[in-house]
Amino acid sequence: MYLLDTNHCSAIILGNVNVIHRVSEVGENNIATCVIVQGELTFMMEKSQGRENDLWIAAIALQNNLTVVSSDSDFLRIQQVRKFALESWV
Repeated sequence: MYLLDTNHCSAIILGNVNVIHRVSEVGENNIATCVIVQGELTFMMEKSQGRENDLWIAAIALQNNLTVVSSDSDFLRIQQVRKFALESWV
């Protein structure tokens, strides 16, 4: 069983291929984190600026194969680096 620290959780959220591959190797059922890491991640997001939050949202969508629903133009710029599903309902 592995307990991931904040930097590795962030790496997964941001799509770090090496960390994601290693998680696949050991199996997701052997991966854990803790409330301290959750708190650190929450704190990081609360302290970050809007554009950084959009980057996190895009990373979460990429990692979980989700479609981002937003009319924020920051997501169009993020798509220039890496494509992900994006829709606007407004």
